Amino acid sequence: MFSSYTLFKVRGVPVKIHLSTIIFLLLLIRPRFDLAFSLLLMLISLASILLHEIGHMLVAQRYGITVEHLALTPIGGMAKLQQLPDNPHLDIRISLAGPMLNLFLAALIYPWLLIDSTEPIHYLLASALLMNLSFGLINLIPSLPMDGGRILRSWLLQRKGKLEATRIASTYGKYVGVIMIFLSFVLNMPFLVIIGLFILFYSGAEYRIVKVVQSQTQSASRPIERSDHEFNVGPAPYEKAKTTSTLKGSLLQDVWITATDLWKALLQK
Repeated sequence: MFSSYTLFKVRGVPVKIHLSTIIFLLLLIRPRFDLAFSLLLMLISLASILLHEIGHMLVAQRYGITVEHLALTPIGGMAKLQQLPDNPHLDIRISLAGPMLNLFLAALIYPWLLIDSTEPIHYLLASALLMNLSFGLINLIPSLPMDGGRILRSWLLQRKGKLEATRIASTYGKYVGVIMIFLSFVLNMPFLVIIGLFILFYSGAEYRIVKVVQSQTQSASRPIERSDHEFNVGPAPYEKAKTTSTLKGSLLQDVWITATDLWKALLQK
């Protein structure tokens, strides 16, 4: 939908930025500030989005998953994984890592905000705090394509199956998208329109992709009649999907494990 450009690499992973992200950041510029100060605010916002994606990348790499690239978007960016997690607990931990890193950074910034009262520095610290807090909390909203939607889907996956779990999380995403667009007019915040449109587009796309993949899988596993016998092209209907991971635990355990994984990854050279 939008063009993207490669900026640099982090731990060998290309960092790309969507054109829509630049538009979103330009909307944050306020006339009361000079151009240099506005650009500095844009860099803080970009850094917050990038750190969010680095959080996903670090935890994914700890579990041996290759990250192809990081894409910076107005709704927090995306980490393109070479293969999707085959275990719902692993998906939850990778999804949690991004918002968790943002909230951790916000907690680190807060004490400095209380110490330094110089107006320019104070405003920059307050902006960094607000941006990281916003990216962390907004992405925890339980609706696709937000991280919270992936967490919800993975939690439902163990009870309702992937298609139904994706449908529920995608439906919530559409509601959130419409609410965002409505609030943009009520609160006079144009950037919420961009966020709302992203949510509407990607939430529906994700459900359609899962539906098509599941339909193809079911078609491939149907028996093909032969003159003398019939056989299954795909796995037997009773055979469970193979997984390369045996991660277990509750949602609270996943939160704690994600925090420790993220901390270890940050300390790793």
